[in-house]
This record gives sequence, structure tokens and C-alpha cells, in this order.
Amino acid sequence: MSDSKWFVVHTKPRQEKTALENLERQGYHSYLPDLIVKKYAAGRWVERIEPLFYRYLFVYIDTSTQDMSPIRSTTGVTGLVRFSDKPLEISADFIEQLRSHANEEGHHFTEEPTFTANEALQIQHGPFAGLPAIYKLEKGQDRAIVLINFLGSQKEIVVNQNDLDRF
Repeated sequence: MSDSKWFVVHTKPRQEKTALENLERQGYHSYLPDLIVKKYAAGRWVERIEPLFYRYLFVYIDTSTQDMSPIRSTTGVTGLVRFSDKPLEISADFIEQLRSHANEEGHHFTEEPTFTANEALQIQHGPFAGLPAIYKLEKGQDRAIVLINFLGSQKEIVVNQNDLDRF
């Protein structure tokens, strides 16, 4: 019977890849699920690869043959996530589920933006309901920055993406 289990590793801020590389150099089988995100930067949409779980990755350890103690001193690692002084185990089914939703290269991806930059829209709900707006960019998961005409000039406002619709 195998004593191999998945555990959760807490990393230092923005050091998930460093932690992954160093754990693998030490012989640990590790998994860092990542996400392809589209962000608006320097006037255009760019794709970036970011960790799916900020500051976390997973390590597969055979507890009968591998020592876990070196993990906490690995560069990029804060330590194992613990619950009641025991390292937190994650089911192999959860890891497999994560992997099954990744693309061929192993990356997860976000949906395409609902609207495109400079698209003419109408605000459907909220205090600006009925006003025309120009879509500027996505701001977070459910919000967007749009331009509206207000008192003779264009103003940026943040609205819920669900409150926007095409004419």
C-alpha cells in the first residue's frame, strides 16, 4: 500500500515558481496549477501566466520514504499548510480534477472578455441605467471601467459587467 499523498505548500509572495523549481530539485513531485489571464497593459490586451492559487502549490509525498522537514526551508516556501498541527492533505481526485480542466499545455484559462475596448454599450441597471457608455476595460472579475458623458465631458466609472448590454 502506498503512503503517497498530496499536501498544500504555502509560498512566499510571488515566489510560487521559485518554490516549485526548488522542491522539484529536491526530488519532490510538485504541481503548480496556473492560469492564463488577459490584462490590459500599455494600451493593449496581453496574456500572462499567473498561479491559479496565489501563494499555494501542491506537493506529492510518499510519507514512508520521503522526509517532509526540508520543505519548510526550501527557497520560496513559507511552509506546509497545517490543520491541527498536521499537514493538510488534499485528495488525489481534487488534483486530477484541476488537471482535467487545463488545456493541452497544462494551463487553465479565463473566459474571453465579454466586451471589447471602445465598444458602445448601454448601462441597464443601477444609478446610471439608460445611459450610453463606452467600454474601456475589465476591472477585476465582475467589474468594468466605462466612459460616460457627464456634465459635458467623458468620465470613467466602474460598473458591474452584468449591468452592461449592447444596444
